[in-house]
Amino acid sequence: MWRRADYQRLFAPAPTGSLRAGAAAGSLAPPQVWRRASRPLVAALQHGRTQPRPRLGAPQREALLDGCLDDIALLESVLSESFDDWRSTQGRGSFAERAAASSAQTSGAAQPPTS
Repeated sequence: MWRRADYQRLFAPAPTGSLRAGAAAGSLAPPQVWRRASRPLVAALQHGRTQPRPRLGAPQREALLDGCLDDIALLESVLSESFDDWRSTQGRGSFAERAAASSAQTSGAAQPPTS
């Protein structure tokens, strides 16, 4: 049996215009304001997903990297910064994992091992 949420995910157009307008408006507000305002939008985009995205294996990352290497090199030349870690076939973990590790480093707590 179809639920309304299933129908909306499959057939409703993506709200790109609303997102762009919200992003433009948010760029004018202080970060504390737009972070708070963006929470319901992000939740709606994730469709209630609470689990993190599945990790990519090294072969999957390598296949994806092939199409991005030229863009990474261009970005490095434009910004005069190194993005060598982006070329790695090993993941660095999710944003939440990296933020927790950074926080633990700052507070002097031991970091959990990464796989």
